[in-house]
Amino acid sequence: MRNQAKTAACIAATATLVLLGGFGMARAQSAGQWKNPDHLYSKICANCHDTGVGPTIVGRDFKPDHYVTTVRHGSKAMPAFRITEIDDAALLNLAEQLAAVPHMETTEVKP
Repeated sequence: MRNQAKTAACIAATATLVLLGGFGMARAQSAGQWKNPDHLYSKICANCHDTGVGPTIVGRDFKPDHYVTTVRHGSKAMPAFRITEIDDAALLNLAEQLAAVPHMETTEVKP
């Protein structure tokens, strides 16, 4: 019985540390990982969106919040990216840069 109490206390302490400290650590690991929006785009987005695997996302006349929502929640075959992979500040900078590119005519259907 005493071992069960120790095990339960250990599990509770570990869960508390993960819940309270884990999120902050995850954010800290991601923050500053990307030098600039071009670096983020070349390392993450271009793998699909510049190779024909995914649709073109540059010059699509999307607002920044569309990019942010799509990256965080995914869309069709595109996976969602967590804050531990792309921090909020880097994502917003990239979204604003992509949204600033003038609209280009395309034959693709907008999602």
